Amino acid sequence: MRWRRIPSLRPITPGRLVAAVQTRSAGLITSGVLISVSLLWFLSVRRVHQAGMTDIGLVSILPPMTLALIGILTVSFVTLVVRERQHGALLLGHVVILVAILYATPSVIEDLPRLAPTWRHLGIADYISRTGEIDPFIDAYFNWPGFFVLLSFVTDAAGLRNAVEIARWAPVVLNLLYLAPLYLLIRHATDDARVVWLSVWVFFCGNWVGQDYLSPQGLAYFLYLAALALLVAFFVRFDLGRLTPISGFRRETSASMPVLLEWVRDRPAAVAPAAHWEEDSAAAVATPPRSEGSPLQRAGVMVVIVGICVVSAPMHQLTPFALLFSVTALTALGYSPASRLPVITAVATLAWMVFMASAYLAGHFGGLAKEVGDVQGSVAASVGLRVSGSRGHEAVVTVRLALTALIWSLAAGGAIFARQRGTGVMVTLAAVPFALLALQSYGGEILLRVYLFALPAVAFLVASLLASVVAALAIRRPTAAVAVASTVLLVLTGAFLVARYGNERMDAFPKGELDAVNYVYARMSPQADIVAGATNMPWDYKRYEDHDLVPVTSMEGWSRLDGSPTAIQRLREDVAYALRSLDPEDPAASYLVFTRSQVAATELLSDSPPHSLQRLWRAVAASPEFRLVYGDADAAVYTLAPQSGS
Repeated sequence: MRWRRIPSLRPITPGRLVAAVQTRSAGLITSGVLISVSLLWFLSVRRVHQAGMTDIGLVSILPPMTLALIGILTVSFVTLVVRERQHGALLLGHVVILVAILYATPSVIEDLPRLAPTWRHLGIADYISRTGEIDPFIDAYFNWPGFFVLLSFVTDAAGLRNAVEIARWAPVVLNLLYLAPLYLLIRHATDDARVVWLSVWVFFCGNWVGQDYLSPQGLAYFLYLAALALLVAFFVRFDLGRLTPISGFRRETSASMPVLLEWVRDRPAAVAPAAHWEEDSAAAVATPPRSEGSPLQRAGVMVVIVGICVVSAPMHQLTPFALLFSVTALTALGYSPASRLPVITAVATLAWMVFMASAYLAGHFGGLAKEVGDVQGSVAASVGLRVSGSRGHEAVVTVRLALTALIWSLAAGGAIFARQRGTGVMVTLAAVPFALLALQSYGGEILLRVYLFALPAVAFLVASLLASVVAALAIRRPTAAVAVASTVLLVLTGAFLVARYGNERMDAFPKGELDAVNYVYARMSPQADIVAGATNMPWDYKRYEDHDLVPVTSMEGWSRLDGSPTAIQRLREDVAYALRSLDPEDPAASYLVFTRSQVAATELLSDSPPHSLQRLWRAVAASPEFRLVYGDADAAVYTLAPQSGS
């Protein structure tokens, strides 16, 4: 029997006792600050009313207290980061509260889920629940139905009539899900705990593109992060600060070992240890890594990664390609020995497109093929065509461009001046998503998706630069270190609020609009369509396959508006003609819907004369040709008057 030598306990000196008391007191004070910030934030945003919102969005109606609380939370977080030893639990608490403030504020203020696509996704899940089938000929969504099948299953299993409440809180839930793989990814790329926590903070302050709603992209992005995190944690050799690729992996294979085990045993010969931070009373200490694991464990992890790659294929059109490009780059540059993973990912992605999404490809192959390689067209659609609309919206777009430029500039500084153990890997992961520009414009959103897929690595590089500055200042001037880091993070957070919620006038739907839509749903005949001022409304969440929407903004008269009353009257006649065309036998059974969010959308985004849709709404209300059948402060529903339809 072997006896372990028990280390002698250090004597409790007055100095150590005072330090322990001070540390415990600081922890209690910080916990009290977190609780107070949470309660005051919730109370402050509960009293917010949307009526006074301007064209710069949500930030125009946020109480000063909410903005002050963000400042207090940021300074408290940076104060903990600057310390020589970081308290993991308190830092995690700061991040969770940050996520709540940044992503749950609209859910607390608003009664309904944001964004028109959210309601469309609810309708697709409702169709699957009602019919139990997938019809790929309805539209493109049904050719990549993985997310909608899952949403339908969760809704039915929970006994819910629909997923409206799930959609309302989806952004905060998804961002909390992103936290775990993001932390795992960053933790294995650096030994510096400051970089880890600053990376997480920068990521959530930089995620302004708004794809984390109830959408296939929102869930597929979690799978993307999970796959990269597991790959980096178990199958990537870091370069110890160099930007050159790594080669010379050691092979430890056996003739009797299964192929999968042979594959995953291609591990690096000398991997620098990653920092594993475990709480030790008041501080976090570094312990040796255990991430490589045994061959059997690595085999299990590889099975999970392969499963994620396969599951991503029917989930979303673009994410599998982003994942494919990333794993291919890591393998080609010698960072990862998992040479067969890109092949599996490519086969799964292409097989789904060819065999399962054939209905979509048959009708769109020519257009998709034409866009391949047109990088200039993709960039123009993503940037040039978006800088338009009202002055307030142009200011919001300017903030978005400035925030993106600032984050990428800081990331470039981190890559050049603040080398970390995983800098080479992260530079690769930040650069690879730009290959997506050569695929297609993705409806003018491809640059947004490039930014989103690169954001985890970019956040790491930004945090590397901040951590190096903080470390240099903290030695002699800790107050200056806190001030510098807090200023940078507060600038990012303030720009985030404008960039993400700058379109909130059109993205938020008051309850009156949903009441108007439900009025139409309850009375319109099967297979009937409606005319609406614009597509921006809570529509399509019921009977998705039966009804289409004809927007006024797509009519020829809209493009000819010149601000004159005559042009408005001609457009009103076009609307009446469209209503008659929908049901020639009974024109009075067709519906015209105007809502406040439609007006906001046209004012924010359209190049038409100011207040055009609002003027049309007034013209319709004053015309004897139309009859108001439902209306409140938020929406109005009209039909053709009986005499005009005869």
